[in-house]
Amino acid sequence: MLYGLHACFPAFPEVVFKYDLNPALDAPPWRYLPPWVKAKDAFFMMVGVAFFLSTEMSFSLWVSVIILAVIEMLGKTYQYPVHEQFNDHQIGAYIAYTLVILYGARHHLARVVRSIWRRPATGSDGVDLSERGAAIGFVVCFAVACVWLRLAGLPLRLAVLVAVIVFMLALVVGRAVAESGLLFVQYGCWPTRIAESCFGSYLTPTTHTLIHFTTVAPTLDARESLAPLAFNSARMADGVGHLHRRRLFWLWIGALVLALVLAGFAQLSIVYRLGALQTDEYAGRFAPEILYNSSADFDSLLQQPPERVRADLNRHLRQVAGGGGVVLALCFLRYRFLGWPLHPVGFLLAHSYPMRVFWLSIMLGWLCKTLVMRLGGVPVYRRLTPIFMGMIVGTAFSSVFWIIVRILVYGLGEQGQPISFLPS
Repeated sequence: MLYGLHACFPAFPEVVFKYDLNPALDAPPWRYLPPWVKAKDAFFMMVGVAFFLSTEMSFSLWVSVIILAVIEMLGKTYQYPVHEQFNDHQIGAYIAYTLVILYGARHHLARVVRSIWRRPATGSDGVDLSERGAAIGFVVCFAVACVWLRLAGLPLRLAVLVAVIVFMLALVVGRAVAESGLLFVQYGCWPTRIAESCFGSYLTPTTHTLIHFTTVAPTLDARESLAPLAFNSARMADGVGHLHRRRLFWLWIGALVLALVLAGFAQLSIVYRLGALQTDEYAGRFAPEILYNSSADFDSLLQQPPERVRADLNRHLRQVAGGGGVVLALCFLRYRFLGWPLHPVGFLLAHSYPMRVFWLSIMLGWLCKTLVMRLGGVPVYRRLTPIFMGMIVGTAFSSVFWIIVRILVYGLGEQGQPISFLPS
């Protein structure tokens, strides 16, 4: 509340929850640390969320960011561009974790595949939306996506590969949210970047651009992803007795369609009335520039001699394999040794924007929980949980409160100051 008061009325003192070590870390090699390590602010909501995570997960999330930051610092110090390889490492991490997920679910998936042509009996819990219906729905939707991409101009094999990539991203992000409990997770790589690094020899500048602009909506800088929302809804529904799952499913679809219609109408009406660059310069200019420049760079790569193109594509594949190998090694060590401290999701998300802004908050939540469990045990932990739950609820309440204040101030003809309680 004090933070919002200062933003609206500067006479109130400013409340600061951040540090800035840039002046102290100006000499090499510390100057090569990424900016999100040398200066960072804390978010109460994320501290509260991290307190309820397992210490293994919260430790892995923040320490992975620090490990990559140190690696980047050392790479720049010794003039080895390791930070330029992080994107390919993330691609390999996504692919490897997808394989781990599918391998762990192999028996379930086999049963689901068999259910497509053999209708299973209704389960004892009375679930109406059967696995067979879910499997058929997935096959139909996947086929529609492939056909749509084909009609957009992609060759059939590329259309199938792009649909697989989008499914892989949704699966991994959904699993990461289910395992970590994070409230903000973004894709660590784009479908076009994955296609370029893994099968760039099949691409042309035209197909490269088509992949960009047919997959940009759900993957570029997404603040929310559908898969984690669906997973969380289904998990909460498990605790409700006598719930009609088929009706719940159609409520999901109806809510999604309504949100798309209302959000699309609001966004387009505002943009056409006020101008794209006046309302959202990132979406109106920077994001399209990023996509076009990426396709232009790929076009320039193809203009190089064939041996150089092959060498570049092989280099990307080696870096992808390296990232995948790290995740597979972390998975093996975690399943093999009980005390292994690092969860593979930490490496999976370390290079993403949410972890860059939240790592300090997660570290504070981890530190609080570790100290509480070491010094007081479970009884003290239970007594202190309302405090950290209050951080989450308090942030949410304050956000709603200041939104209402901004509406009232704007209605009186005043512009007011933006108030941000979470990353923009």
